[in-house]
Amino acid sequence: MSCGDPGKPLNGYRTGNEFWAGNMIFYSCDPGYYLVGPSNRLCLENGAWSNSIPSCLHLCPEIVPPKNGYIVGHFLANNTLTFNCNPGYWFNGKRQMLCDPNTGRWRGWDGTITIENPQCKNVDECSTGHNTCNANAQCTDTIGSYTCRCNPGFQGDGQTCSMQGHYQDSQGWTLIARFSNNDDGNWMGDDASWWYTHTTPQGDVTSPGVNQDMISAAFWFLKGNNIKITRSDDPHHTALLQTTSNCFSTQTFRSMISSYGMFTHKTAWASDLCLGSCRVSYGGNYQTTNGFSQSQCGSNIQSSNYIGFWCDWDNGDGAVMMIGGGGSACKRADHGIAITEANEAAFSDSSQGECDFGNDAQGKVCTSTYSLNLWIK
Repeated sequence: MSCGDPGKPLNGYRTGNEFWAGNMIFYSCDPGYYLVGPSNRLCLENGAWSNSIPSCLHLCPEIVPPKNGYIVGHFLANNTLTFNCNPGYWFNGKRQMLCDPNTGRWRGWDGTITIENPQCKNVDECSTGHNTCNANAQCTDTIGSYTCRCNPGFQGDGQTCSMQGHYQDSQGWTLIARFSNNDDGNWMGDDASWWYTHTTPQGDVTSPGVNQDMISAAFWFLKGNNIKITRSDDPHHTALLQTTSNCFSTQTFRSMISSYGMFTHKTAWASDLCLGSCRVSYGGNYQTTNGFSQSQCGSNIQSSNYIGFWCDWDNGDGAVMMIGGGGSACKRADHGIAITEANEAAFSDSSQGECDFGNDAQGKVCTSTYSLNLWIK
């Protein structure tokens, strides 16, 4: 019994021309198409063909995976290819393409024909901020990744960086400087190098109890938000003064203090004002500590509960860091740290007097039995 002509798919062909019971025919597709359905049919004893006629659908051109990326999907009609990039790369182009069943061409979901293969571009994690480098490390972009390296003066893997040769107390405060009247007055040098340009640690940077001037690499390397001041003869490092609100906005102390200007070699740093200030709280033995005599006073230059930076009274005496009130009612401005009696407050070899810290610079009558430590956090 004959089963009759079984037909053939569009864009395909059939192999076999015997249509009697027991005979089998085979189907294939033209180049550029693929078979969907059975590839053969059998003529049954009842005169019917098994299965049904298959279809030949378009096969879209092979897409090469992007360099530094990969493809998910197939090249068959109505199938979607999804492009992905390896970590450290970003996608440039259409992320998905559809194999058009009518044309056998790739197109975007918006219907546009895709001609060029998408590319995976390198991500610059350093410029975008998408990296895990420490604040005290240098980020360097590489192809597909990045590296972190601790800045000079720090040690670690770049993601964690700790200061080399420094002292840190149990509360996370790092010692960055010490002001002593028991030595050569390094902080009052005419070139102001200890404030601005000195880049070699000086003095004992790991011992808060030493009564000598000191400057640590943390002074210009370590970023922080607040400072505190303690006495060298206090083993508990109790804060005599501590700033109370994000005073530095994550800066190093040097970047903060130098942001007001370069005041070297008799350059007056202010005129009857403080160029900057931060609110503070007091504690410990601050009332009996030299430099804190005006901590409860308020006048025209500054009120109590503040530490001022680059302060001057009426074109006269001043302080790099004036503690408490300043002005006519608060014994002018030469009280605190780095104080001078010179007219038009400046770094100069003034016979009128200057001290690393004290209540009054006149006559250089400043205590030398202890020093003041400066910390940052």
